[in-house]
Order: sequence, then structure tokens, then C-alpha cells
Amino acid sequence: MQNADCLPFESLVLRDLRVYAGAHDGDVHHYRDNTGLEVDAVVETAAGEWLAAEAKLDGDKAIDTAARNLLKLRARIDTDAVGEPSKLIVVTAIGSYCYDRPDVVAVVPNPRARTLTKRALLASRPTSIPRRQEFIVSDMPPPPPDDSGWSSQPPPPPGQPASTPQAGTGWATYGTGENAELAGAGSRLGARLIDAVIFAIVAIVLFIVVAVASFGELVDDAAVDDDAIEEAFEGLIVVPLVVVAVGMLYEVSLTAMKGQTLGKMAVRIRVVGAESGSVPGWGKAFGRWFVPSIVSVISLWISFVGFLALVIYASLLWDKRRQGWHDKVAKTLVIKA
Repeated sequence: MQNADCLPFESLVLRDLRVYAGAHDGDVHHYRDNTGLEVDAVVETAAGEWLAAEAKLDGDKAIDTAARNLLKLRARIDTDAVGEPSKLIVVTAIGSYCYDRPDVVAVVPNPRARTLTKRALLASRPTSIPRRQEFIVSDMPPPPPDDSGWSSQPPPPPGQPASTPQAGTGWATYGTGENAELAGAGSRLGARLIDAVIFAIVAIVLFIVVAVASFGELVDDAAVDDDAIEEAFEGLIVVPLVVVAVGMLYEVSLTAMKGQTLGKMAVRIRVVGAESGSVPGWGKAFGRWFVPSIVSVISLWISFVGFLALVIYASLLWDKRRQGWHDKVAKTLVIKA
């Protein structure tokens, strides 16, 4: 159950957001979906830009919960239709500095709203103070925000050096300076297995179709010579070629346009450019597919090369940014979606 003391703080934050949004012909909405996910405010401007905000009166634990809700919202929104959010913000009553968390959620303290909340709570409790002296929240617009205190990280405690947001493993920084949480080896293996099952189904279906087409006439023909049988078997050679072509089209096109194959969608991970953090595009997607694929093809003639194909994928296990060799060639990262 939500702390009742948080309600005045949320109301004040929402009022401030409406004032700022109104200055840009924008609107403020509340988000709730059928899974129970709620976000306090979604601000949308007339230009089509949007941001999401949560208001939390309490400390670090509440901020972590709010950040998770904002990241879940971004994952569920169709960004192809509405675009990426301009910012994900947790407005809090504690602290004196603005900073970006490693998960790219910004934490913005609002001490003014905190002060007004305390006064409003005191005014709402029975006291001996005459009614005319009770505190009344002003309807005047709030002053514009002061960006002079913005920092890319919270200030360090006295006597300790400043630390970067990416303090531990499992995170990477794009060339833009933003941070992202990297996908684990288990989820990447799960995505690869799902895609392998899809390829296997496609290959089996193609084999059956070609086999029926190649041998169907031989079954009906009473006089079957060796040349006809040889031609039928030659027709099966096309199956692996078609499977490779379909596999390339499947992985390269989905990775280039969305950063996700069906397997990656299932386990909620995606491929992004290591510098930009956006979808890789056709060149990076093809290079990422080509490196392990060409090694696998060579291994059909040189068996020990197949071990190299495994090393290409396994190399992410000892890489600081969890990049396989194919990721390094294509300059891509795999992150949690």
C-alpha cells in the first residue's frame, strides 16, 4: 500500500510537470496497463517528444523501484511508433544533486516540493492553530528549474574520490556517454537456441517439400532408371543453400531493423551499435552474421575449424563488455531490452 504522506508530494510534482508541459503545448498523462504497471506521469509535447516520470518521497529503495517501473514502461512501448523517451526521471524529495543512474534513469531532487509537502502534512493535522494561520498551497506557477546543480553522478562522500556510474561489471558506456546493462551469457545462449529451433523447423519443412517434389514422380513411374534417381538426389542439394539464404535474411534483416531476432525478443535482449546505442543497421548486422557463418561453412571441409566457431561465441565470457569476436568485428553490443 502506498504511504499516504507520498500523495501530497506526488500532487505537487504532477502540478509542476503540468505547468512545464503547458509552456510547451504538452500534456501530462497517467500510465497503467493490464499487467498492473503504473507510472505517475507521461509528459508528451506537441512535437511528439515524450518523457516518463515517477515521484518518490522516500529513499534509495523507492528510487530503485521507480527506476524499474520506468525501464519496464520503455520496454513495453512501441518505440518505432512513438520514438524513444527523451528522458526517464525519478523526482525525489531527498538529495541536493541531479544525477544519471547507470541504467540511464535520471534522479532529480525537488526540495521545494519536499518543503511544501511537509507544511501541507502539518497543516492537515489537528492543531490549536487558528484556521486563518493554516498553510495553503499556492496556485502560482513554480519557478523554472535550476540546471546549475546537474551532475552526471551523485557527489562522493567527503574524503572519497568520485566514482563513475559504471562501477561494476555488467554495464557498458556508449560513445554518447550513456550507460546500458549488458545481456548475460545465459540469455544470449537461450536466444540462440530458440533461433536454432526455428531454423531446424524451416529446414525440415523445406526438405520435405523438395523431397516430395523430387521423388514424387519416381514413385508414380514404373520404369525408373539410375539417371532419374540421381537427378532426384541432386534436387536435395538446394535445401542447405536455401536454408542458409533464409537464415541470413532472417537474422540480418531483423537485427538491422529492430536489433532483435525472435529468440532475442523472447528473452528480452537486443543488439545495438557500440558507439551509438541504436539499432545496428544493415552493415553491422551483416558483418555480425557473416563472421561465425563463414567459419561454420569452412568447417564442413576442415573439421577442426568448427571449434573456432564455438570460440567466436564463447569469447564473450572473458570480455569486459561481453562482446564475442563477431560483436567486435561489427562493433556491436548485446544489452537487456
